[in-house]
Formats: sequence, structure tokens, C-alpha cells
Amino acid sequence: MDRIKNDSIDAILQVLLLTVFADRRAWDTELETVRAILPQLTIFAKSEIEIPEEGLDKLILRHAARVRALMDEEDMLGAIDTALRRITSPMLSPLVLAAMYEIASADANVHTSETNLIEQAEAIWNGNA
Repeated sequence: MDRIKNDSIDAILQVLLLTVFADRRAWDTELETVRAILPQLTIFAKSEIEIPEEGLDKLILRHAARVRALMDEEDMLGAIDTALRRITSPMLSPLVLAAMYEIASADANVHTSETNLIEQAEAIWNGNA
């Protein structure tokens, strides 16, 4: 996997997709929420790269495969912790946290694993983990 830089579009998208796949399934409403939110968050990313020419859907699909693989890793919890710690900007982290809440509540059921991921992100970004 390519090295993901802190506060980059890739780092943001990875965290958003971790929220989508936290319950081991991707609901269409959650993916639609990611599609709607990501372009707004990219203006805060520490990257001069915008959404690539291949488009938002291809970018999401490429990262979705990576996130699914990450969740199957032996040290899944460590990989998730690393992904969350790639969001380092005090301006970006609350926006990503709000996006995570929005994604988790996009379907009818906020799963415990989504809640746990959001709580873990909040603890890390508030300096409590």
C-alpha cells in the first residue's frame, strides 16, 4: 500500500471508509454520504492534489478495497489506530469526526462498532489516547 501522508485526502478518505466498513458492510446511504462529504473536506487537506481525474467514485472504490484489506489484517486494531492518527490537524479532526457521525447515522442503525470507532477517534484527536 502506498504511504499515506498525514491530513491528506487519502488519510481523510481512509478514516471515512473505516466508518463505513466498521460494521463489516457498506450501506449505499453511507457511501452516498462519503461522496457528498469528501469534496467539502478536501479543501482542508494538507495536499495540493484535488480529486483525481478518474473521479470520486473510482477514488472511493480504490480506497474501499484497501480498507477492506486493512480490516482483515492480523493487527487490525493497530492499523485502525495508525489510520486515525494520520489526522493530525486540530482544524481538520473535528470536521472528520462530524463526518464520521454523519456516515454512521446515514443508515437506520448506528452499529456498536461504528460508535467504538468514533469514540476511539475522538479520544486520539483530543489527546486522550
